[in-house]
Amino acid sequence: MGADLHVGLARARARRILSKARREGRDALRDREAMDLLAAYGIPMPRTLFAASPDEAIARARRAAEDKAVAAGADRATINVVEVEDLPLAYLPGNSLRTRVRVVGDIAG
Repeated sequence: MGADLHVGLARARARRILSKARREGRDALRDREAMDLLAAYGIPMPRTLFAASPDEAIARARRAAEDKAVAAGADRATINVVEVEDLPLAYLPGNSLRTRVRVVGDIAG
């Protein structure tokens, strides 16, 4: 019965996402909507951050990397960026980039 409930909730969420796009006269989902649709059915997606510019993407990726380092035990005051990588994704529309930021820091304590 639990699985049936999950499927029912996933279908309801999917219907809401698709209905909204149709009401707005769109024949395609926005990136976030597509990811939400997949998530509704439990399909794993890589962590994705949306940004309006490459500079914003780097800033957001840096914050995410710093937060992850702190969660792993790093002292935030000692964190330094050691690598920034931007990879254009030609197979996606617009100016899509894969941005990766690597940070290091001393262990807190």
